[in-house]
Amino acid sequence: MSEIAQRASQASDAAAGYRELQKNLSTLERSMNRVTGDIEQLMRRTVATAAEAADLADAIEHAGLDGAHVELTRLVEEALRSAAPAVNALDDAAGDVTQGTRTTRAAHQALYGVLDEIRTTRRERTPKPGFFAND
Repeated sequence: MSEIAQRASQASDAAAGYRELQKNLSTLERSMNRVTGDIEQLMRRTVATAAEAADLADAIEHAGLDGAHVELTRLVEEALRSAAPAVNALDDAAGDVTQGTRTTRAAHQALYGVLDEIRTTRRERTPKPGFFAND
């Protein structure tokens, strides 16, 4: 809980808040790009492992071994092939998050980038909230 309060007090500095949000969005975008690559690799491995399981089931069957082993190996192949669409959907979702992050970062920069530059380059300081309030 103290971590939440600490972050809230840091958010009062508008310039640091802008830069921090831009940094966080960039970090998220880079992380999602890495995750997307990992998911694509998982997809390739899933399909390849399913093919290997099918070949192994054929080899077990041709070797004349117990039919239960063939059946179990075919079930593994089927499970891997049925997992492939879910992995593909996960890849699509990760791509959507990456694109949304990129869009959000660009919109945030367009809206607040100039304001941040003005705030960080001027010599005068902005009064703290409540400075002009009548007590």
